[in-house]
Amino acid sequence: MTEAGKILVFAVMDSENNFNKKRAVTGGYLEGTTVTGTATRHIYGLKNGTYAMIALIDGNKNYKLDFDTNGNPTEKYATFNNFNPKSMAEITFKNTSNYFTKDNAKLTIDWR
Repeated sequence: MTEAGKILVFAVMDSENNFNKKRAVTGGYLEGTTVTGTATRHIYGLKNGTYAMIALIDGNKNYKLDFDTNGNPTEKYATFNNFNPKSMAEITFKNTSNYFTKDNAKLTIDWR
């Protein structure tokens, strides 16, 4: 089942510099129609290291996570480390990253 009018944005970045430039690693960017429930993505070819990931269901198609006046996200999102941002300024490489190995290359996101 898809959520009409909404898109899924999924990006994996390998450095703070690439995060700031919104430059995803090869194979680490996906944009498409959302599906409710669980989304599974396997990222191939990455070396062991620290990577940032942000995934969101972008209801208004502005390619960023939106917040209400109390600093609560108004769109569904996920990061590698379950970070709970209160503003776009808090969405940084450090806050959305985790150490990645071939053993944790499969990422499963439950949209709630």
